Order: sequence, then structure tokens, then C-alpha cells
Amino acid sequence: PRAVGLNVSVVLLVTRGRGRASRAMGMSTLTLLAGEAVAANPGSSATPIGNPQNAFIASAHHISFLEFSMALAPVALLSLVVEAALCLIAFRKDLQARATRAHGPDAEISNRKMLAIAMGALMLALAGFLAGPLFGLDLWMVALGAGLFALVAAPAARVSPLRIARGVDGGILVFFVGLFVLLQVVKNAGALDLLAGLLERSGSDGRGPSDDQCAEHGRQFVDHA
Repeated sequence: PRAVGLNVSVVLLVTRGRGRASRAMGMSTLTLLAGEAVAANPGSSATPIGNPQNAFIASAHHISFLEFSMALAPVALLSLVVEAALCLIAFRKDLQARATRAHGPDAEISNRKMLAIAMGALMLALAGFLAGPLFGLDLWMVALGAGLFALVAAPAARVSPLRIARGVDGGILVFFVGLFVLLQVVKNAGALDLLAGLLERSGSDGRGPSDDQCAEHGRQFVDHA
């Protein structure tokens, strides 16, 4: 799921459900939540929409969804296999005892029409991510279009679009906007160029920059900022 949706939103969405599931099965809540936390980053690295960092890199360098995924998906899959193995080892006692514990009743979907609309919006977004480059559509355009589709179609499932909009966590959106603004400020100040220069100098002769060189670069950055 993290590969086809922002890892932060997916984690927030499933955390409550995993907590309830662990209690229903008589398991430690830590067992499922730890696996969720550890898998968040490897899983999200498979696609350019898995996390904000990937989205920023793909958008800034105009890397297509398919090109990005073909390069990173194998790495993400390998990382998830390693993560799953580590979790099986770390929580083997709790997982082995699971078979002898009672299972809680399966929760029912309360609004199947809304689920169908949500899945349709997700499929529309994935199709847009793949075909977007052919029509000059950026990732954010496709994501916004899929979201607006879900809002417009929500009344068909007797769900108010205003209710959906109010459920969006504005704090997280502001948080990521602030991070990208800060990154742009650092870039405009010349810090990234200075860092690239330091790396080039340290790699040219196998030796790192001296303390005097670091101090000089620091003064240049402050003056430039």
C-alpha cells in the first residue's frame, strides 16, 4: 500500500486498525505496529508517490513513474523481505502463540459505494501516473485530479464532500509544505552548491577538506545567505 499511496497517510490509516486487530487476536500491539513502522520506508521507496522525498526527486528531475519504479521497486522488494525476516525473528514468540488465541469478528465495510469510489479514484491516479508523461501531466496534477474525482463522486455514496475535506489532516500538509519551503531556501542560499564543492574536493585526491577550508566555506555560505 505504501508504494501506491503516501507512506505517512497509509501509516495513519492502518495504525488504528492494526491496534484493534492485535487486541482481537490477543497479540501484543507492538508486534504489528513495529512491523508497520519498519516497513514504512522500504515499502514507500518503490514508487515516486510512496513518500514526499521520492515525489520531490521525480518532479524536480522529470523522472516518469514507470522509469522510477523500474529502478527502485526491486530494491524496495528486497528491503521488505529483509524487514519481514527480522520481524519474524524479533517477534517469533508472539507470532507462534497467535494460532492458539481467539480471533475477533471481521469488521464489515459500512459504505461499499464509497469504497468503490475510493478504489476507482486510486485506479484513476495510477493510470494517470503511468500515462501522465505522454500528456505533460505532473504527478501533483494527477493526484489532485483523482482527489477531486473522489470528492465530486462522494454524494453518490451519500457522503458529504465537506465531510471528506474536513477529514484531511491539514497539519501534515502544512508540515510538508514547510519542509519543501525550507529546502528551497537552503538551495537559494547556495548551501547545496557549497556541499557539492566540498564533496568534489574531498573525492579528487582521497582526502577530506581541512578545517580551514571548512571554515572558509562556512563563511562563504553565511555571506551568500
